[in-house]
Amino acid sequence: EFIGYDSFSYDQKLVILNETGHVQLLNHLSPKEMYAAPNYNFRTSESNGSLRHLETFCSFVRSSIRSDKKFRSLVDIGGNDLAAVRRLRAMAENAAVIDPICTNEDGNVFDSIKIMGRFVEDVDLSTELDSPDLVFCRHTIEHISDPRSLIEQLFSQCDKDCTYLFEMPNLSSLIEAGRFDAIFHQHFHYFDLY
Repeated sequence: EFIGYDSFSYDQKLVILNETGHVQLLNHLSPKEMYAAPNYNFRTSESNGSLRHLETFCSFVRSSIRSDKKFRSLVDIGGNDLAAVRRLRAMAENAAVIDPICTNEDGNVFDSIKIMGRFVEDVDLSTELDSPDLVFCRHTIEHISDPRSLIEQLFSQCDKDCTYLFEMPNLSSLIEAGRFDAIFHQHFHYFDLY
């Protein structure tokens, strides 16, 4: 159920689906309101912790992919301030960032990176980009209301041999570390290895 921002105070519930063990919020705030410019201010490059985690991610990507491999089209879903794609830009001929918080930059190109200031669900990757063959999604899929539909969209719109790299918080690690502050209205889903 989507709830508008006009009702800031309401009881929230964390639910576990018995069939799968998946954990998610019962109610979702509307993403169109939640990620509107005045309501969402997180930027990767403004957080020392996020920058450290980004460097770990980039090191993983570089060590996991052959150094001579050149991709045609790299897409960063949820790449807000281009911090990740700037570090990995050399891996592909073309690069793009898709993030609704970049609404004001939609259609612009910065540092040879195409900006798509929209929700990924509103982008047709097969026509608006050069059939992406490298997609990464860092700490974004937990913000997507219907992650299964996103995965299906990617499989249908990206190159058949596309490499997908997803990074997300691990529920088991959050619980072990007592990071209950990471359970909040922007994270619709909580994943673990199971």
